[in-house]
Amino acid sequence: LWLGFHNCSQSDYLDMIDRVHAALTREGLPPAITTDIICGFPGETTEDFRQTLDVVNRVKYLHMHVFPYSPRPGTAAARWHRRFVPEAEKRSRVRTLVDLEQDPVAGLAVQYRRQLVGRTLRAIIEHAADGPATDSAEERWSQTQTAQYPKIFYFCC
Repeated sequence: LWLGFHNCSQSDYLDMIDRVHAALTREGLPPAITTDIICGFPGETTEDFRQTLDVVNRVKYLHMHVFPYSPRPGTAAARWHRRFVPEAEKRSRVRTLVDLEQDPVAGLAVQYRRQLVGRTLRAIIEHAADGPATDSAEERWSQTQTAQYPKIFYFCC
């Protein structure tokens, strides 16, 4: 499991996540943490991927940008062709992570958003509904996001 930080072990990363939670959890609501994950980097083993899943389940990311590794000409990793993970395995790992986040019943995103139900959150209204006001209620809805990440839909009068 490569964490994207120089000289940062999995344990160090999880300790940092614990510090972020301790500093930013408000009224029982943890911070919305997102990440980027590349599946199938040359040499990634089944055990490496299992460790990735362990970290994902421990951190409970609100959103993950998940991509399969693809070689880029001129990079060191592109020369490691003997260590490439098969395409089918990369796709399977990507699907596993996407499903873990997006499952409509038990996904990490749903778990996080359930904590928001019934709460009052601050939101900055960045713009009103596009177009002139009309008598049609559908044309007066707009959206923004809160600090907790989810979109908020509101009626513009």
